[in-house]
Amino acid sequence: MKTIIFEGETGSPDCPEWHAWRQQGIGGSDAPVLAGDAGIVQKAKWMDSIQALWEMKTGKRGPKPANPAMMRGRKYEEAARIAYEKSTRNLVNSAFGENDKLPYVRASFDGLSFDGNLIVEIKVPGDRTMQMVREGNIPEYYLPQLAHQAVVAWGEPGPSWQGNTCHFVAYVPETGELVRLDASILRLADIAHGLLEAESRFWEFVRLDVLPCGDVWQGASAIWLSAHAALEAAKAAEERAKLRLVELLGESEKRDGAGVLVYRSTRLGAVDYEPLLREYGIPPERLDGLRKKSSQAITVKSLGRA
Repeated sequence: MKTIIFEGETGSPDCPEWHAWRQQGIGGSDAPVLAGDAGIVQKAKWMDSIQALWEMKTGKRGPKPANPAMMRGRKYEEAARIAYEKSTRNLVNSAFGENDKLPYVRASFDGLSFDGNLIVEIKVPGDRTMQMVREGNIPEYYLPQLAHQAVVAWGEPGPSWQGNTCHFVAYVPETGELVRLDASILRLADIAHGLLEAESRFWEFVRLDVLPCGDVWQGASAIWLSAHAALEAAKAAEERAKLRLVELLGESEKRDGAGVLVYRSTRLGAVDYEPLLREYGIPPERLDGLRKKSSQAITVKSLGRA
């Protein structure tokens, strides 16, 4: 990992240098948006759209203003880090870094050990999320953020991840309650593979200044995929029913009933033009002059992922 140090208010996420650096790459809090858009995890309703994220990265939209939840998290992050260190005896510091091979993959760490083998993500959550954490569950929409940070600190999933640790920490400043959960490194590695592909694809859109699909396309795509799945299921059901009717037809030439007609017919085979052209000495190129006017075709197909 390449460590980034900001002049002046190092560690503050509010300095202009940090905002400029963050705009020039994909940060940890951007990862859930891209993972949700790629279907890796379920996207939370409060997350930005991929179009909004693209507009921020291309400078067409300013940085997202801090909302009350974000301001609360920043206000109590240091207190949470101190409470974590007292609870675990692990010493960590806030840090900023970029992946060695993919500099646009970057992260602002709430806590990182000196050797880089321990990542700590701190949340000062609302009641509902805090209860989930108390029950031992890291909200799924936060996992891409942890996976992204792991890629920055440890590189792409592989041997360099072995023996490392990622702690998800939830803190309630009013009571001092702190809950620490160990994120599954195997789960983060699994997410990271798909996430890196999604981030690479998105960053190419940013680099080329080309808008990704956006919400309107995504909505139309969802409708088409649903209709396509229903159509494929209907085709399969139709084929099964057809086979049964053919079986019932037996050796008969024709049978009808209940609004359905089944009959046998013979179709002429297709003409094999290649030997025909050879026999009459006609070059294949002559066929182009006999073709009717060309027409445009549009194909819509499923890519097998959302």
